[in-house]
Amino acid sequence: MLGLGTQESVEAFAQRCEAAISIAELNAVIETTLLSTQIRSFAYLHSGSASNKAVELRHVRMYFGTSCSDLERYLSQDFFNAKSVWRQTADVVVPVKGEGHISAYFVIRFYDPDMHLTLEDRRTLQNVFRRIHSAYFELSQTEQNSDATLTLREIEVLRWTALGKSNAVIARILTLTPQVIDSSMTVIYRKLNVSDRARAGLRAIELGLI
Repeated sequence: MLGLGTQESVEAFAQRCEAAISIAELNAVIETTLLSTQIRSFAYLHSGSASNKAVELRHVRMYFGTSCSDLERYLSQDFFNAKSVWRQTADVVVPVKGEGHISAYFVIRFYDPDMHLTLEDRRTLQNVFRRIHSAYFELSQTEQNSDATLTLREIEVLRWTALGKSNAVIARILTLTPQVIDSSMTVIYRKLNVSDRARAGLRAIELGLI
């Protein structure tokens, strides 16, 4: 199905996305999964309102395999009012309605530009991306409300970091992918307002986190 595997594997992918405990982990799940499929490029854009203005903004949440010129084109066009999956040249546009009145659309390209999408394929894409968008919204709300609070997993990663373990070793210890650990470290640096592993460890000790 769409190069994503069976219906069961598609459902497992959606569940892994919903089970992510940080945006960094969700990004890693999406990228590592989709890169192993027939999807060549992927872009996720969502809407928002400018502060104190009735202006709709368009934001690129994440992307891979997508050129800057393609992103500019995606941002310049209004795909938010689309009601179903549709094609625009080589792009497949998947619009979704999200939480908090924030809509989104996903733009994907397959390695085979002529890949036929059945009605079931279109419904599957819309269902999976709607669930991804909802997961992003919930995680964004959590991280905005407790921006400086590390998750249990981030604290665990930080403890191993303070013991001098590399990201690759930590990934093996926690049975996670190296990409998840790399993304977690990026989030940890941001939350602790530091720029390297040594400072992250010292700051965590100061805050009593480890």
